[in-house]
Amino acid sequence: MVRKKKQQQTPGTVTNDKVAGRMVRAMRWIQEKWVHLMQHSTKSFTRKQWMTGLYIFCLITGGCSIYLVIDSFSSNKTSIKIHSIRRPKYVTRTGEEGMPAPTATDSLPFRLKKFLFYMDSLQQSKNGKRIYDSIQGVRPGLLDSVRKLQGMYDLQK
Repeated sequence: MVRKKKQQQTPGTVTNDKVAGRMVRAMRWIQEKWVHLMQHSTKSFTRKQWMTGLYIFCLITGGCSIYLVIDSFSSNKTSIKIHSIRRPKYVTRTGEEGMPAPTATDSLPFRLKKFLFYMDSLQQSKNGKRIYDSIQGVRPGLLDSVRKLQGMYDLQK
């Protein structure tokens, strides 16, 4: 059987969840009160009163919609103007043109060799082996990266 691990909640998420729950309960309570009020106030309406209310509602909303459409065509208000998009001159450039090529300093190969010698010498003693293993555990690809850097520098010569 596969079980899902329970997600640990941080104190901030617990507080946020509590606040969100309270807000949901408050909105639900307001909705229930509104429904109760509306049902209580309209329970004595006849079919004719309902139809009259619906007719008035449709007239008002339809009138507002018609007014907005007519006003949008006849108004002298400024509208959104459409302009062509100007492409900047530097869009096709990468930005690397002005950057100098990376170069290694003269002390870099010496430091790399010194570090590799130090790491090799750690393997000679028992305590050194422990330090070497801890470095390899924390930074597993470190020696590979240093050897690649040394190879890249040798190619650059």
